Amino acid sequence: MLDSCNLVQHIDFPAHIHSHTLDCLITPSDIDNVSNIGCISDNFCVGCKLDFRSPSKYTAKQITFRQYHRIDRDQMRCDLLNTAFVASPSDNVSDLYAQYISNLSYVLDQHVPLKTKCLTKPKLV
Repeated sequence: MLDSCNLVQHIDFPAHIHSHTLDCLITPSDIDNVSNIGCISDNFCVGCKLDFRSPSKYTAKQITFRQYHRIDRDQMRCDLLNTAFVASPSDNVSDLYAQYISNLSYVLDQHVPLKTKCLTKPKLV
């Protein structure tokens, strides 16, 4: 059953007066640094020292976002109506598109500037 769960029983010696193994020290089989297994006395506890070296437990990710819920809609509407895209749109489609993108980006940056935040979360192992 231990093998099917990828586990190992480390106590392989009698830990009782009548030569029974009553103690268990079970770890995942990929932990190979179990040391100093020794019986203090018959029918008492078994001591050991486990040396766990864990990899980085967290991953960091930098995100960029805008807080759209903080927009003052009336003020933004007024600012959008005063842009060149609305007040004096270009006759050329390519220029009109560039005007739209630059004007909208400018107004967004004024009302909800980009923010950057570093998030850390536990690494899935």
